[in-house]
Amino acid sequence: MNTIFDIEQKQDSTEKLAAVANKETKYILFADEFNDVTRKAVEAAIENVKIELFWSNKPEHIVQNFAGISTVQQLVLKFNDVWMLENTDEVTLLIDRYKPKRTVRTNGKFKGSGFKHGIYPDIENPKRPSEILITEKETILKMGQPFYFHKIVDTTSEIRTRGAGGKSHTSDKNRAWQYLQFRIKVRKGNKTYFSKPLATIQMICDRWYNDGDNQKISISYKLV
Repeated sequence: MNTIFDIEQKQDSTEKLAAVANKETKYILFADEFNDVTRKAVEAAIENVKIELFWSNKPEHIVQNFAGISTVQQLVLKFNDVWMLENTDEVTLLIDRYKPKRTVRTNGKFKGSGFKHGIYPDIENPKRPSEILITEKETILKMGQPFYFHKIVDTTSEIRTRGAGGKSHTSDKNRAWQYLQFRIKVRKGNKTYFSKPLATIQMICDRWYNDGDNQKISISYKLV
């Protein structure tokens, strides 16, 4: 099936340009105009991509004893535009992490707060991918949730979010959270397209105690 991703870029021939020289060109479609319309159509398709994020109590959506966490509820991505999976070379989920304003040590300048896309692949954080390839309508996102936090299993320290300026954002040392934003990247041939942010979640790490010192830790989510 041919789609808008298969429309080839046009180029005006020298014969065409010579033929319309010094003539009214109001009703003539030039290659640049055609290519611009095609580009906008592709961008509109990417902008209108529909994704759903959900979590459930199904066994395959819960990981037990993962990196010191008692239970990690996995996020499930539902990608509704299956035609795009079938007619492009690659569709990737981009995970952007919120980072607070901070001072850069090398020059003393501030870096503004906001959602930032991490290096991929990241040698320092290989267990926390910022990009996940989408190949099916429904994908369990194995995105290394515990590795967004540290001091998790240390009962004497507060749980903190990882990264520059990471902190609990709360007076409760047993809870911290991290905001994540999701976009889509689509590659077809030598062209790559990016969607706007499609969803934002608050990922929450909770620590509590049963029967005295019996520590329990879980990671859950809220849609924002």
